[in-house]
Amino acid sequence: MSSHKQRAAKVREFTDKNKVFSVIAVMIIAFLVVSSVRNKIEETKNAERSAIVAVEEDEVDTNINERPHWKFYLSDFIILGAGGGFCCYKILQERKKAKERL
Repeated sequence: MSSHKQRAAKVREFTDKNKVFSVIAVMIIAFLVVSSVRNKIEETKNAERSAIVAVEEDEVDTNINERPHWKFYLSDFIILGAGGGFCCYKILQERKKAKERL
């Protein structure tokens, strides 16, 4: 088992070799954080609006059995596809290196 210093050195070495990957990874993480914060703000605004409308109409939604559903956007599929493709590429690259070592 490797120590933290060895793992950190490997990560630094990888990022030094793959600057483009590091930049893309940081951009994707920033995009995900910004979009999740923006979606959360929109959800709270919509919840406030619906609460105001419900109070004004003196109606309360009693449908508590409704289950929340997942929403997948085009950006989710693009990120999953790009990440999966990159991982497959790296796995194939490592297999090729392993075969060359043998």
